Amino acid sequence: MAGAGKGGRSQRRIALKGNDESQNGEPAMQLNVPPDLETLINKRLSSGGYENVEDVLRRALQAQDAEESWTEEERRALSAHIEDGYQQAERGELIDGAQVRREIQAMKDDWRLSKR
Repeated sequence: MAGAGKGGRSQRRIALKGNDESQNGEPAMQLNVPPDLETLINKRLSSGGYENVEDVLRRALQAQDAEESWTEEERRALSAHIEDGYQQAERGELIDGAQVRREIQAMKDDWRLSKR
């Protein structure tokens, strides 16, 4: 069902099922999403890494929770790691681009398998 949202933009209603789904089969929650958010959700769904809208939203919220739970020490460690990488690049200590892509793809594949 579409409707006007904030700023007069068209929005689409998404029904989410949940553990507290009512007796009559009604979804636990309904959200109105603007077209740009719907496009992002559909992009994730078409990637094959997500089974449904709930999965997309769950993973996005988990990632946000993880990011927000970082301690100041973890943030400093990440910044130091980035700085170390930058300094290595400045010294010419780089890894071939094709090798990096293979390593990243392997990490992504491992991550996806761990989420199933």
